[in-house]
Amino acid sequence: MYRNRANRGFSLIELMIVVAIIGILAAIAVPAYNEYVIEAKMVEAHSNLADVRVRAEQYFSDRRTYTGFTCSIPAASAKYFTYSCQGTPDDTTYTVRAVGAGTMAGATFTVNQSNTRTSTFTGTFATSGWTNSTACWKRKKGDTC
Repeated sequence: MYRNRANRGFSLIELMIVVAIIGILAAIAVPAYNEYVIEAKMVEAHSNLADVRVRAEQYFSDRRTYTGFTCSIPAASAKYFTYSCQGTPDDTTYTVRAVGAGTMAGATFTVNQSNTRTSTFTGTFATSGWTNSTACWKRKKGDTC
């Protein structure tokens, strides 16, 4: 019986072209997606540090001192970062730090009583193009303040 060439399916070259196209798209999409996920995880630190700062200012407003203020974050809000006071808050100063854990290790953010925000990147963050800042919290790779 004679078979029609149109009914034979795909040739090897056609399949290789499709595989090459999928490979090219994956090579572009996966790194972009990974950067997007990192940026989304950083939002946790930024929002929790802003929350702690508001609570610190309320504490100061009520007592006219930061002495006794605790820099705690509810465990449910701390998924990618650990939070702590840098030193002990005194009458007029405090500094709160968020240090990355797990996949965010190497990213550190701080805020103090003057609302001075810093971003520090080490390890894989530093080698992949994230730069430190003493003036803001970096939100994306290559951000400027």
